[in-house]
Amino acid sequence: MSEAAQVILAAIEDHKKKIKELESALKKLGDDVPKRRRRKATGLQEDSMPFHVSVILRNENKPLSAAEISEGLKKLGKPTDTRVIAAALKRYIDAGRIFGKTEDGMYTLRKDAA
Repeated sequence: MSEAAQVILAAIEDHKKKIKELESALKKLGDDVPKRRRRKATGLQEDSMPFHVSVILRNENKPLSAAEISEGLKKLGKPTDTRVIAAALKRYIDAGRIFGKTEDGMYTLRKDAA
């Protein structure tokens, strides 16, 4: 084996030792290692589109279509396309939060949100 190869192998062994030392130090830290933070559910932010939709649904007190919600938003000075409404509310519906959807495609407030 050449001298250059021996130097490289020695460097690799040295790095392996350093890695083991660092892994050992990390294990000793245990819970002190920062964990990934979860986003806290804070409800609806005032003046957001879902907030206004919840107000419209609460005032109407009946299921509404995306087109009817769009008209309500337009009256509030927040013109929004029906596809945007459907996409925004889908996130809440899939998570089982705040909004629901009837079998005929109408949007509602969940009982626990009303």
